[in-house]
Amino acid sequence: MENLQKAIGLFIEEVRDFVVFKLNHIEKDNWSNLYYNSLNDSNRTMWDNQLRAGTNAKVLIDFGNLPDFAFKFKNELKKEFKSNAGNLVAWFKELI
Repeated sequence: MENLQKAIGLFIEEVRDFVVFKLNHIEKDNWSNLYYNSLNDSNRTMWDNQLRAGTNAKVLIDFGNLPDFAFKFKNELKKEFKSNAGNLVAWFKELI
């Protein structure tokens, strides 16, 4: 179980790095606004509350809001994921 928890932790850290890199490539130094705008209302409320509590924006990229990101940026993710870009929403939802 400990190895699984480590693997999941490493995975989300890599996903966070990828998201920030990808969104900064779309619009330099504006990744957090792009990500925020991809969120549904419920996830935006959680994001706002956690930012007010002092949480770093990058840490707020998490399994529960990755499907929103994958849906919003499906076309932009085609370079890396090719025809599988459309599957990312479902794959991320399976992790929740």
